[in-house]
Order: sequence, then C-alpha cells, then structure tokens
Amino acid sequence: MSTRATPGLALLVLLGVGCHKKPQPLTVSAVTVAQESLAAAPALGMGAAQMKAAVVAALNAHGAHVLRPGEEPRSGAVAQKVRAEVASAQLADLAYADGGAGHLARVEVVLEASRRGAGETRKVSGTGVGRAPAPPDTDLDGQGAAFARAFARGLGKAAAQLMNATAARALSTPALEKMLRTGSDGQREAAADVLVDRGVRAVIPALIQELQCPEDSVRLKAIGELVELKAKSAAPALIELAERRRPMGVDPRLQVQIIYALGSIGGRDAQAYLYTMASGHPDPRIRQAAQEATHQLEHDHAQPPHAP
Repeated sequence: MSTRATPGLALLVLLGVGCHKKPQPLTVSAVTVAQESLAAAPALGMGAAQMKAAVVAALNAHGAHVLRPGEEPRSGAVAQKVRAEVASAQLADLAYADGGAGHLARVEVVLEASRRGAGETRKVSGTGVGRAPAPPDTDLDGQGAAFARAFARGLGKAAAQLMNATAARALSTPALEKMLRTGSDGQREAAADVLVDRGVRAVIPALIQELQCPEDSVRLKAIGELVELKAKSAAPALIELAERRRPMGVDPRLQVQIIYALGSIGGRDAQAYLYTMASGHPDPRIRQAAQEATHQLEHDHAQPPHAP
C-alpha cells in the first residue's frame, strides 16, 4: 500500500535528511485570522470563522497537525501559532488570444507560523496566489463563486509553501544549496528564504532569477532579499526590470521600490542609473524616489566601514 508524502516530508526525503528519525510535522496550537484583511476584501464574502475552518482544513490536508481544544502536542513537538491573512482579493481584466476580454478573480493568501524561542519570536511563512475565471459584473453570484475558487487555490498553495518553509529550517546549508538546484519551485523558494536568513550569498543568482516571475509579490520578496544581502551583482537585473514598459512591464509602484532597493544595494551600476533617473525622468514620483535613493547611497558611502 502506498502513502502520499507531505510536502515537508518529501523535501527531507529528497535531500536524504531524516532517514533515521522521522521529522516532526508542523504542530499548530492555534489559528487566528487577520479580520482587517477580510474587511478589506468584501468580494470574498467570507467571515473569520469560515476562513479559520478553511485554514485548519488546508493545514491538516498538507500534513500539519492542528491541535484540537484540550489536546497536548506530541512528545518532542513544538507547537506554533498560525496567523492567516488575505493579502489581496481583486478582479483583473483578462485578455484572450482572439481579441476578446473577460475577468479573472485573484486572491493572495499568507500563512505565518510563529513560536517563542531563545528570547525571540521565530516566524516562517507561506504565500499562495489563486486565480479563477470570473463572469461579467452583472453575475454577482458567479463572481462570488470565482473568488471562492481563487481563495481555495491560494490557500492550498500557501499551506504547501508553509510546510516547505518549516521543513527547510531543519536542513543544513549544503542541503539547502542542493535544493536550489534540484527541488520543486516551492522547495527552491523555501531554501532561498532560509539561505538569505543565514547570509549565504550563493543564493543571489536564484533571487535574480525570481525577478523574472510575473507575480509582483514574488518580485518584491526577491528584491527585499537582494537588499538584505547587499547584492551589488543584482543591480543590472534590477535596472532591466525597472525599465520594462507596460503592459508587459512593471507597475510604477514596483519601479519605485526597485529604485529604493538600488539605493540600498549601491555600486557603480546603481549609482549611475539613479543619477540618470533623478535628473531627467518624466514621472515626478520616479524622479523623487531616485533623488532620495541617491542621497541615501551617498550618505552610506560617506560612512566609515565600521560605523554604527
């Protein structure tokens, strides 16, 4: 009889970890819902209790152990709290190849597990984006059903990614570097997150590759991690991304974030680009952001290497 491996367990088996000791699943002591995020996403038509039940079901389905009221964690397990949030729920225009147009419901879900340890709160998260074709605005019931499908898909992806991220924390740096080359998309993302936390610069090429993802949320995450690593080698890729033209290019808001990132990363490529944007870009938002980023870059460069 065959059994289905959970994402986290499959990750450990893939890398030859945990062969002699079965890894503990994610143990969840409580699930809470960011109710303000639901209030900001009325298209879902969902209450906190309904979302909590869906989150518990998704976590259990992906191999987590959500404790029932009064239940104690298994021996050796460390219980964590999970917070669920709807990062966005929106209706987007969908263009068809034949020239027609439609709608697409898009829902982004974030699950964050946290626990206290060594005097600090340790957190790990999983994000998932779900999409579903939606009918015209006049069909409100149909649109509600589309958002429900998109939410379910996004939640499933977020739960799977949370399991991947939890398992990745238990791996050695060499095992994580191997996973960057051989793992699935979700496993590579989890490995990259842990390697960034450990300050391992070998992850930089993988983060640069993530800049090609069509999802702004993935791009923003990669940008933030490149800033954390002060990855000057990423400046050309960031500049290329900032220069893409819509509709296939980037949103001006993302372009502003790229400019601030270049100001933090620094280097000759970043400095030259920021100077050009600050002195002649037609969009005042971009020009102001470049001026501020240039000032920050100059300020950082003027500090002694070991200044506090």
